Amino acid sequence: MRPRVPNWRVVACASWLAAASGLVSATDVVPWRAAPAYVGDVVTVEGDVVQAHLEAATVVLEFAPDEPKAFRVVLLIPLLTDLPHQPQRLYEGKRVRATGTVREFAGRPEMIVRSPDAIEVVGVASPSAIAAAPTTTQPPATLPPPTTPPTTVPPPPPPPAPAPPATTPPTPPPTVAPPTPAPPPPPPPAAQAPVAPAPAPPTPAAAPPPTPTVAPPPPPPPTAPARATQAPEEEEPPRLFERVDPCARARERWRQAAAVANARAADLTRCLQGTSYRCRPASAALAPALSELEWAEQQVESACP
Repeated sequence: MRPRVPNWRVVACASWLAAASGLVSATDVVPWRAAPAYVGDVVTVEGDVVQAHLEAATVVLEFAPDEPKAFRVVLLIPLLTDLPHQPQRLYEGKRVRATGTVREFAGRPEMIVRSPDAIEVVGVASPSAIAAAPTTTQPPATLPPPTTPPTTVPPPPPPPAPAPPATTPPTPPPTVAPPTPAPPPPPPPAAQAPVAPAPAPPTPAAAPPPTPTVAPPPPPPPTAPARATQAPEEEEPPRLFERVDPCARARERWRQAAAVANARAADLTRCLQGTSYRCRPASAALAPALSELEWAEQQVESACP
C-alpha cells in the first residue's frame, strides 16, 4: 500500500499559525503595564492618563508620572493640524487606547504616534489613578540666576576749552574828505502867457445809415419730451470667496458638541436613576463627548477674543 504524503500547503499553514501564535496583533488590547513585553510589536495599549504635558512639539501621556521607567505615549504634533492650543487637556484624566509600535528609548518603553486618530478616548480615568498622581503636574521652571548689574563708570570730564587766539585790533578806515557841494542850477526863464489856438470850423453832421430789416429766425422744430431717466441699479459684484467668521464657526462647533454631551449626560442620568448597576457603557460614551466639548471650547477661546 502506497504511504500517504501530507499536503504541503496544510503543513505550511499549520507552521505559520504556530509561529504567529505568540504574536499580538494591533486589534488586541493590552494594559499599559504589560506593554514592555511587546517591544517591536504593533499593539493597542489601554490605560488611565494620570498626567499629560507639552514637551517641545509633542504631547506626552504619562500613566505613572512617579516612575521614571514606566511606559508612556508620545504624540507628535504635525505642522498642519486642528489641535487646540492646549491639547494635553483632551487626554489628562481620561482612559485612552493608543495604537502603534512599542519602542524602547534610553531604557524606557514608549509608543510614538504621529496622528491624534491613533489615540482614542474610551472613558474617564479611575479615581484611584487620579489620587495617586503627584500634586505638581509640571516641574517648576528653573529661573536663571540673578545677574549683577554692571557698575556704571562715570564718563571722564571733558577737556578744557582752548583759549581764544589773540586778535589784532582792527585798523581804522582812512579818513575821506567830504565832497564839495555842486552849485545850484540857474533859475528857469520867465514863463510866457500861452496863446489860445484859433477855433476850428464846425464839421457838418453825416446822415445816419439806413437800418437793415432782419427777418426773425424760424422757430425751432418741436422736440420730443425728454423721458425721465432712471439711474441704473448698482449690481452687487459677484462674491468669489465668502469670508467665514472664525468666531461664529467655533461657537457653532461648541453648540454641536454641547448638544452631544448633553444627550450622553442625560443617558447616564437615566441609567443612574434606574439603578440598573450597569452604567459603564453610558459613562464610557460620555468621555469622548466631553473631550470634543473641551476641544471646541479651546477653539472658542482662541477665535473669540
